[in-house]
Amino acid sequence: YLVLLNMFVFLYLAVVIRYALESRGLGDVFFFFFFRQKTAYEISACLVGSVLAKPFGTRFCKVRLSFWINLLTAALGVVCFIVPVQYWLLVLGVHILISIIQGGNGALQWSMITDVNNYGEWKTQRRITGMNVAANIFVIKLGVAVGGAILGWILAYYHYAANTTVQPASAVQGVVLLFTLVPSVFYVLTAVSIKFYGLTENRMNGIVDDLKNGTFAES
Repeated sequence: YLVLLNMFVFLYLAVVIRYALESRGLGDVFFFFFFRQKTAYEISACLVGSVLAKPFGTRFCKVRLSFWINLLTAALGVVCFIVPVQYWLLVLGVHILISIIQGGNGALQWSMITDVNNYGEWKTQRRITGMNVAANIFVIKLGVAVGGAILGWILAYYHYAANTTVQPASAVQGVVLLFTLVPSVFYVLTAVSIKFYGLTENRMNGIVDDLKNGTFAES
């Protein structure tokens, strides 16, 4: 149980670091640098993805679905890197697609918290929801801190100058990397960690049925 919980924590840490890189600061840097403004499209796209999470999560196993979503998003990040910057409209369209996909993926991964709680109760006959929630809050704060630090380190390495529209060519390259390949690395890490996450839909259906019947792993 502790191994599974640790794998979930690692999975969640990769997700939050990736989120911090893409949404906390990096999005503002990218849109200021290339588009001069940040619109509400990303929030709207995430909301659309969250709505789609329910039908897709019901039809498919959310663990396998999340695995393939992360690999697909990593591939889309590589596409954004390959496309020349002057075709920014295409890059914007791909990023909207990424936001829709990850809006749904976020909802799927949050639902895994409940799965871990149910599994823990089934395995140990003790429900530790509070501990799991506390661990998630800790990982969120840790991930945002680490992701923000990585963002700052890479921008500094590529000589990005804040509060100015005149940037060296190296800064452009650094921002593009942060917007494309660096998050893709964490998408792949998330996908790899999900492969070790054993609470598939079929297994959870059996565990939930056992809990409803008052049956536990050790009984």
